[in-house]
Amino acid sequence: MASAAVAAPVRPRARLGKKEKQQLRQDVQPTEVQPAAVPTSADANSSALLDHFLLAQPQSSTCPVVFTKDNIYGFLTSGSSVLIYSVATAQLVSTLSPLAFDSPTAPAPSTSTSRKVSSLLINPHNPLQLIVAHLDGTIRVWDYSEGKLLRTLDLAAPVLFATGHESLPDQLFVALAGPAKDDAKTSAKDKKETVPTAGIYSISLRASTTAPSVGSALASTPRPPSRRMRLAHPRPIVALQLSPSGKHLISVTPTSLHVLQTAHLQRGFAETLESEERLTTLAFHPSEDYFATGDARGRIRFWYGALKGEEEDEQEKKAAGGRPATAIFHWHAHAVSSLAFTPNGAYLLSGGEEAVMVLWQLHTGHQEYVPRLGAPILSLAITGEQRADGGEQVVAARLRDGTTVLIGVQKLKISRTIAGVKADPPTSTPGPSSNNLTPLALLPTTSTSSSSTTLVLPSSHPSSLQFYQPSTDTQVLELEVSPSNRVSAAGSKPLEPTRVQLVAFSQPEEKRANGGYWMATVDSWQNGGFKEQQRLKFWWKKNGEETSFSLTTRIDSPHSSPITSLSFSPSTSTTSPLLLTTSLDGLIKLWSLTSPSSSAQASWTCRSSLSYRSFTPLSSSWSADGSMFAIAHSRSVTLWSTRELSLIKAFACESVKPVTKVAFGGEEGETLLAGGEHGVMGWGLLDFEESFSLSFPVASLTSKPNSSTIIATEKPIFTPSSSSSSGVAAASSSPSTSNEGASTSTAFIIHAPSSSTSESKPSVSTRPLPFPVTQSLWLPTPPSTSEELSLAALSPNGTVSLLGAAARVGSAILPTRLPTAVQRGKGMSRLFDEIFGAEEEATKVRMVKEEAKVDSKGKKPESALSLLEETPAHVLPPVRMLWREMLGGFKVASSPSTAVEKMVVGEGEGDAEMVEQEEASDVVFAPSQAEELSKVFGERLLLSSPKKSPSKQLSGTPKSGKKGKH
Repeated sequence: MASAAVAAPVRPRARLGKKEKQQLRQDVQPTEVQPAAVPTSADANSSALLDHFLLAQPQSSTCPVVFTKDNIYGFLTSGSSVLIYSVATAQLVSTLSPLAFDSPTAPAPSTSTSRKVSSLLINPHNPLQLIVAHLDGTIRVWDYSEGKLLRTLDLAAPVLFATGHESLPDQLFVALAGPAKDDAKTSAKDKKETVPTAGIYSISLRASTTAPSVGSALASTPRPPSRRMRLAHPRPIVALQLSPSGKHLISVTPTSLHVLQTAHLQRGFAETLESEERLTTLAFHPSEDYFATGDARGRIRFWYGALKGEEEDEQEKKAAGGRPATAIFHWHAHAVSSLAFTPNGAYLLSGGEEAVMVLWQLHTGHQEYVPRLGAPILSLAITGEQRADGGEQVVAARLRDGTTVLIGVQKLKISRTIAGVKADPPTSTPGPSSNNLTPLALLPTTSTSSSSTTLVLPSSHPSSLQFYQPSTDTQVLELEVSPSNRVSAAGSKPLEPTRVQLVAFSQPEEKRANGGYWMATVDSWQNGGFKEQQRLKFWWKKNGEETSFSLTTRIDSPHSSPITSLSFSPSTSTTSPLLLTTSLDGLIKLWSLTSPSSSAQASWTCRSSLSYRSFTPLSSSWSADGSMFAIAHSRSVTLWSTRELSLIKAFACESVKPVTKVAFGGEEGETLLAGGEHGVMGWGLLDFEESFSLSFPVASLTSKPNSSTIIATEKPIFTPSSSSSSGVAAASSSPSTSNEGASTSTAFIIHAPSSSTSESKPSVSTRPLPFPVTQSLWLPTPPSTSEELSLAALSPNGTVSLLGAAARVGSAILPTRLPTAVQRGKGMSRLFDEIFGAEEEATKVRMVKEEAKVDSKGKKPESALSLLEETPAHVLPPVRMLWREMLGGFKVASSPSTAVEKMVVGEGEGDAEMVEQEEASDVVFAPSQAEELSKVFGERLLLSSPKKSPSKQLSGTPKSGKKGKH
C-alpha cells in the first residue's frame, strides 16, 4: 500500500500566470547591465512614474454646451472633467473633476477615455445639480455651485447618452453600450455603420439601498440605481432625446427613428420611421409637436405629426399615405452634425463640416450665415431669450479642434472664444513626406518665470501654428503660416493641406535698437506623385507690440531635398543671428541678414553652403556662445567653427549609428552628445575624448539650460495590442495607449561631468515615462519645485503633454468651487446671489454697534429678508434654497439674559470689537427654537423623512409693541 502511494502520479502544474511568466523571462534572459564606467544612481523616486498632463484631447467632445437656468454659466466637457465658464466673460470659474473625489484605495482608470464624459444635463428636478454621464459606466450627480460630488451611480456599461424631463420624476433615460442583437429588426445597412451599439434603459437617480455599506459614506463610491428597466435591445444609436413636453422619447439609428411614449413604457418603441439617408442628428421644436433631423447628404428634414396622439397620428398617417408629412431644407454640402431650435421656435440653427453656422427662418426659409468659424462644427446650443445679467442671447458652437465660440444673435458675429490648445482633427492623415516632422518650440522671453512660458505647437490645421500658455491654459495667438483651403467638395478627395514642419526662434535683441526677435518656419506641400515643395520663411516680431508676426522673406526651395533641421545661433549685442539648415541633399547652409539691422524691412539670404564627404546631415545644434555648431550625420558627428566656417573635429559613432540627434550639454557647454539607434555617446570639448556611452535606442536629447543635466528618452518599442470588440472604445486620449500598443519608455537623466569638479564620469538615473516620447523640450519650473524634470513632450501620434513639474502647473490651473460659493460659505447657493445680489467681497467678521445705518439719502438699506418678502413668488427659487436667508433675517437670542450681541459681515479691515450690550427687546426666536426650526427645514427639504417628528412647539412670542414674523 505504501509503495502504491509513492508511485502515484503527480498532478500536472497549472498554466503559468502573467507575473510568473515575466519572472521566468527575467531569470532566463536577465536585463542588460549598464557599463561599469557609468555609475547609475538608484534613488527612491527612480521607479515613480512621471506626472503628466495632456494639453489637448486628440478627439474633441461632441457634447453640446449646457447652460444654467439663468443663462449665466455654461458647462463644457473636457475629458473626464466638466469646465464651468462665465457666458459674459468666457472666463473659467470652476471645474468638476472626479479625480479630486477618488478614494486613495480606488483603482486608477486604465485609460483617460474610460472616464470621458459622454452626456451632460441639468437635473430636471433641481436646477443647482448637474448630471454627468461617463464612458466608465457611471453617472455622477454634482452640486456645481459648491463643486461637490453628491453621489455616483454604477450602470456597469459605458453610458453613451442620457436625457430626462421635469415631468418624469426620478427617471432618467440612458443608452448603455452593448453588443448588437442579431435579429431581423436590425437592417444590414445599420450593421455596417461604425456608430456604437447601445440598449435603451430607464433608471432611477436614487442609489440602491441594498448595496454593500462598505464605503457607502463616500459620494465617489459607485452604487447601482434603485430601479432599472430595459426599453430596447442594443442597436446602433446616433442620438437619444426627449421631446420638450416629455411625452415622447426618440432614439435615432443611422437609417430610422424609433418613437416611445413615456406614458406607456411597457410598450417600448412601438413606432418606427424610416429614413432614405443616413441620419446624423436630431432636434425638437420647443413648442410645436414636430422635430428636425440632419443627414449625411447635408439635408434637414422636418417631421410633422409624428408626436401627436395615437388617434390623431393614425388619421394624419392615412392622409399622408402611411407616413408623417415632411419638409426639407438643403444648403450644406457635407453631413449636418448639429441642429438647434431657438427658444421662441422661429429659427433653426445648423452646422457641419463647412465650419459655417446657418440660421434658418422657419416660416420663409430665409438663410443667414456665420462663416469661417475655424473648424468643423460638432454641436450647437443656444441660451434662453433673457439672461439674468442682461446680456445678449448667444449661441455656443463647439468645434472639432476643441474650441468653443460664442456668437451673438443680434449681430451674428463671434463675441468671445473659449480656446486652450487646439487639437489636430482626428480625420487628418500624416503628410506624404518621409520625415514627418512636427514643430515644437519655446517662445523666447527675457523672464525666467514659469508663468511667462509660451509653447509653440501645431494648430488644428497643419498650415497654422498656435502659441499657448500652460500657466493660464489660454491660446495667445494663432498664426496661419501658409493660407490654404480647408474644406473640399462633397464626394471628392480631401485636399492635401500645406504642413508646417519646423519652427525656430532667435534670442530677443534687447541690447540693440530694434528690440525684437526672428522666427523661421519651414512648410511643405505635395500633391500626388509630384515633387514636394518646401518654403523657408522669416518672420519679425518686435517686443512690446501686440501685433502678430510680419513676414519679411520667403525662399522657395531652399534645398533640393527635404529639410531635416532648423536652428538659430545665439545672437549677441554686436552680431546678428544666423540660421542653420540641414537637408537630405547633403548640404549645410547658413543664412544671414542682408543688412546689419534687424528690422521688418531686412531680408535674409544664403551666406554659405557646407558639406562633409557624402554623409547626410540629420540634426544640428549650436553651442551656448554661438562660436561652434555640431552636425549629426549617419555615422559621425562633425564640429564646425562659426567664424572660419572650417571643420574642427569629426567624431566617429560606429557603436551608436545611425546618429539622429546631437546636443551640447554641461554647465558651460563643454560636453557634446550624440544619440542614435543603438545608444548615446558623449565627448569632452576640452580634450575631444569620449567621456561616456550608454546602450539604448535614443528618441530625443534635451539639455537643461545652464545646467549639467541632459535628458535622453528611450525610443519606444512597439508591440501588438489587442483590439476591443466594443464599438464604444474610441481612440484613447492617453498617448501611452494610442500608439498601436506601444509600451512606455524610459527617461535617462545624465549629469555630465563639469570642468570645475574632479569627477570625470557622469552619473545616470532613470525615470519611467507614462508614454513614448519622440521629441522633448525643456520648460522653466518654479523655484520651489523639487522635481528634477520639466518637459513638454511629443508622443508618436502627435499629442503634446507636460511631464514632471510642468504637469503640476498645467493641471493646477483650475479652481474647484464657484467664487461666490467660496465667499458666501458652505450651503449658500449661487442662484440666490444672482437674484438678490451678492454681499460685499470683504470676508472679515467683526463686532459692531447695532446702530441704524442710513445711506446718503437718509434711507435705511433694504435687507435680503425685506427683498424676499416683496419679490413675486413666481420668480423666487425653491424654498429649500431660501430658508437660511429667512432665518438670518430674524434676531436670535444668544442666552436667556436680556443682552444680545450681533455678528455682521463688515466692509472694514479692522479687528473684531466688543460692543455694548443692549436690551434685546426685539427678539423673535430663542436659540433652541431656531435650532428646532432649522432641523425641521433640513430634514424636510433634503427629501428624507425625519427620524422623529418634532414634538416641541414654538413657545416664544414677541414682546409687546413688536410684531412677530412667521
